[in-house]
Amino acid sequence: MTPSQKLREYLANEKTYLIPGVFECIGAKVAQSCGFEIVSVTGNGLSASFLGRPDMGFLTMAENVDCVSRICRSVAVPVIADADNGYGGVLNVTRSVEEFMAAGVAGIHIEDQPNPKKCAYYGGEKSILSLEESVKKLKAAVYARGRNPMCIIARTDAMRSHGLDEAIRRTHAYAEAGVDAVFVVGLESREEIEELVGKSQSPILVNINDGKALSEFEQADFEQMGIKGVMYPATLRNAMVYAAKRSLQEMRDKGHTRDVLGALADFEEFNDLMEIAKYQQIEEQFR
Repeated sequence: MTPSQKLREYLANEKTYLIPGVFECIGAKVAQSCGFEIVSVTGNGLSASFLGRPDMGFLTMAENVDCVSRICRSVAVPVIADADNGYGGVLNVTRSVEEFMAAGVAGIHIEDQPNPKKCAYYGGEKSILSLEESVKKLKAAVYARGRNPMCIIARTDAMRSHGLDEAIRRTHAYAEAGVDAVFVVGLESREEIEELVGKSQSPILVNINDGKALSEFEQADFEQMGIKGVMYPATLRNAMVYAAKRSLQEMRDKGHTRDVLGALADFEEFNDLMEIAKYQQIEEQFR
């Protein structure tokens, strides 16, 4: 079964999946080794790690696809990619879909933000495309996918600019456009989730920024609410920054790392993650 077929199977069953956000191969392999069945490449983390810039439209489609393709090759679990707003109009969307399919991703999500797009959590004025334009772009994505099993996930930011009723309206319209699931950003309570899920006809994904709205809920809670997937786009990114700053500051201040060894992976653990033994066996086979 291909990763895309696995993702389709996951979207169709009754289970709720926790989906960590990754942005490079090491993090993706860590997530896989921890038992996660799906990973999502966060555009925010990708822009930060690849460009050292915030998620404000700097990352191009080609750069995104290049990074994502390497992540896909490094793990066996389905990878969901952040295709931003499809990088333009309907023709740009079709090209984006073709490129992400060639990269081996199991699914992509396309948002209803205009250009230049920005991270939904940066503050400032929020705007979204008209419903008509958003539906056209999603229909173009479904058309471009053809018979390929890659999943098309619509993302809506309507909650932040227009409220729950518009988010529900778009969830319906996007499902009718042929997408496989809808990712709704900005939900903040059980009541909002239950109303939206109760009025929706497609699998619903949400996201959590640690310590913010919805972070009080656990996997079982989301399962009761009928949520299909819960994305944690910032957890791995923030954990890396926190651990790296403290370890390196310790080295800088004390001139050694002896006091932080307990917070570091050892050489063997890292080698196991990189599957050194597998490649050594291949090398030995052809001596």
